[in-house]
Amino acid sequence: SELVQSGAYAVTRWSLAAPLHLVAGIRLSNWELEQVYFGDNRKYSYSDELTPYAGLIYDFNHRFSGYVSYTEIFQTQNVRSANGSLLDPITGRNYEVGLKATLADELDMNVAVFRSEQDGLGEAIPGETVNGRPDTQAYRAVDGATVEGFETELVGRLAPGWNVNASFTLANPRNADGDRMNTAHPRQQAKLSTSYQFTGNWRPLRLGGGMRWQSDIYRDTQGPAGTTRVTQGSYSVVDLMARYDFTPDISAQLNLNNVLD
Repeated sequence: SELVQSGAYAVTRWSLAAPLHLVAGIRLSNWELEQVYFGDNRKYSYSDELTPYAGLIYDFNHRFSGYVSYTEIFQTQNVRSANGSLLDPITGRNYEVGLKATLADELDMNVAVFRSEQDGLGEAIPGETVNGRPDTQAYRAVDGATVEGFETELVGRLAPGWNVNASFTLANPRNADGDRMNTAHPRQQAKLSTSYQFTGNWRPLRLGGGMRWQSDIYRDTQGPAGTTRVTQGSYSVVDLMARYDFTPDISAQLNLNNVLD
């Protein structure tokens, strides 16, 4: 396959008052894909797509700022209809309200609440696969879908040599009828990773680890007995790592993934 993308954007920022700023911009996108899908030549192209965005930022002080933003959506998606063709890009709009905080010299926290209104979003068709491809899920485009959620992130240094990256996301996609969509994707996800660089004689050594958690997912499948719900419960995975720098150019690293099986 051959994918060609091009784009241009313009952005401007105004200071409306001492603590209040306006950011506005627009992007022009062109996207073209030519591929052979199991012997079938297919071409998809979208030209001169304009997506504007705007946001207001208020600086409470040098550590805290809040913002509201609006963004239009033009997003290609790599899912296929029952006949094997790619679905058209998602269009719509995003709204977001957030807070950014500098908790320490090198420690930042971001909190945001968002709502996305989407047309053309791919929704898995229960029990249906792409024609001739029983291993590929078939999707349909739905209008009036919404995704509402919350996300927070903590990134930076807790103490000299001790870094952390933590995040939590809640996303609730629903179709125009208010029913949950794309149930094979988790509604909640949490991630935590941290590492510590020793000092003194042990300075070449860094130890770290991470944890990933996600909520339950399910998918309704069609079989001889009718509709069957296949469910995967929530789970977490823990990873560990150790790194030793013998010289500035030579180091060894040990990774242990899913240590709790």
